[in-house]
Amino acid sequence: MKQSLSFDTAELTFVVTANNDYNFFIEPFIAFCNESNPGCNIEIWTDKPKDFDYSNNNVKINLLPSNYHVATYRYILEPSIKTKYTYISDIDIMHTELVQPFHLLHMQQTSLPFSNIRRANKGRTNRMSGLHFIETEEWYSKTKAIREHISPTGQDEEMLFQIVNSVYDISKVSQGLSNRPVQGIHCSVGGKTRKPYASVGWEITSQKIAFFENVVKKY
Repeated sequence: MKQSLSFDTAELTFVVTANNDYNFFIEPFIAFCNESNPGCNIEIWTDKPKDFDYSNNNVKINLLPSNYHVATYRYILEPSIKTKYTYISDIDIMHTELVQPFHLLHMQQTSLPFSNIRRANKGRTNRMSGLHFIETEEWYSKTKAIREHISPTGQDEEMLFQIVNSVYDISKVSQGLSNRPVQGIHCSVGGKTRKPYASVGWEITSQKIAFFENVVKKY
């Protein structure tokens, strides 16, 4: 599959889910997406959609179904904002970089309609990364059957692996975190801070910190 490396941020939709304490990340998540990827779209599922009033056309807030686990539901849902590309992200990542360039190149290299990696943790390779960049029409069409029937419980990254493995050649999917950039700062509620902060999993750079500080000052 020959993937065009040209991009338009208006062709990108960020998709995330949130509940409980993670709802505090919704407003900053929107701000950072708009600043780092101007022109993008954002669609969010939360257990308290009435707490967020957005009249901006590029943001849509939906009710999170109570019968789904919040983390797994982001891989089952299908966004109503239809753009060429969709980026399924974590609500607690404050995006500081353009998302498309890296992932479009990665898709061209693998000839797959998505950009992600298999985690290689202690010999276990049946997990994807939670950050999933997709060619929207191809992905939701090809995975429709399994998404409608897969059990939305358990570990979200293992469930995503099952979806991918049921449709695509899993051997083409890269292993290891080098092909899974965190294009921002991951401010996890449950994460355990560890030094050095720029180690795998945190990837905090001076450029990201400078962007982060500028956005915080602006808002």
